[in-house]
Amino acid sequence: MYLIYDPRARRERRYAIALLGPPPHGMRVFTTPSELERLLDVLDSVAAVNARRPMPRALEALADSIRIAPASDRFAPTLEWAPSLRYPEAARVARRQGRVLVRFVLDTTGRVDPAMVRVVLSDGADFEASARAVLARVVYKPARVFGRAVRVIINQPFTFRMAGH
Repeated sequence: MYLIYDPRARRERRYAIALLGPPPHGMRVFTTPSELERLLDVLDSVAAVNARRPMPRALEALADSIRIAPASDRFAPTLEWAPSLRYPEAARVARRQGRVLVRFVLDTTGRVDPAMVRVVLSDGADFEASARAVLARVVYKPARVFGRAVRVIINQPFTFRMAGH
């Protein structure tokens, strides 16, 4: 379990608790488990105080107006077609293996929005270029909520392994 602090977030959302395995790539653990338990107790007491405060009327009206789609009215995007992933020639010659994790927005037509592609993790620019080439041509059936196509964020891993390794 990790307590995540984001100084750029609004004050009430700066702390988040996440149940994870090992820390994500590039993150460090800044506290011991015993210290984390103490922090969670403090956060619990703050949450208890906030729970006793009355909710503003505008927020009550907003909560009543939000429709939550039941599972029967939500459909995840499905992959319809993708070109073959090409192993970068320089990596093949050097017998390098790698992986790329890409986060992108899938639009309502089932195509990847090129302006919204972010590489989260990469073992090299050549692997990255190969993954981006696939995303430029891939076709999905878009996600649907209440029968309407919606934009979604997808995290897609690409793994490059040589035969026999």
